[in-house]
Amino acid sequence: MPTSDANAAMSITLQGLETALAYTRTLVLAAHPDLRDGGPQGRRLMKLDAAGWKADEILTHLAELSDAIARYAVEAERQRIRAMVVGVRRPRERAA
Repeated sequence: MPTSDANAAMSITLQGLETALAYTRTLVLAAHPDLRDGGPQGRRLMKLDAAGWKADEILTHLAELSDAIARYAVEAERQRIRAMVVGVRRPRERAA
């Protein structure tokens, strides 16, 4: 698979994963509407049952995973650009 095809496939995969995370977050919040409002200063009320606390934990992990995917995508793009720059520089160096 050519590099451009691999990059496109990776981008599509990451977008699909981000969409799945957003959909999952929406479903968790629909099941636990008490988690929608952060309360005063972003703090959730301590009146959650066991399922509510697990749902809160899931939301935390979803946010962390989303952040990790974003960082990965940025680094993958940096590497792709570096590879392009190196590929552009090499022919010029050889000509000199």
